[in-house]
Amino acid sequence: MIPNNIATHYLFDGQALNVIGCSRSGGMCLYQPFYDSLKNGKIFGEAFKDWFNNPEIITFNHWEEVYGLKFFGDPLLTIDIT
Repeated sequence: MIPNNIATHYLFDGQALNVIGCSRSGGMCLYQPFYDSLKNGKIFGEAFKDWFNNPEIITFNHWEEVYGLKFFGDPLLTIDIT
């Protein structure tokens, strides 16, 4: 494990299946496309890609948010809300 990396700690400690970690303060901004994709049955990897390609990031010039966010875990998992 990488020292001082809480995302991998939670992932490999059996606490979570997927973790989204941020290398800067603030977390995931403009997150609605990510959660909308999950709500519509997409896998986590596709939802993260939808968030990454969010046109609002370009409009509001939030590039630092895109490159500071990391996805750890299995991108093929999805949420079953039935």
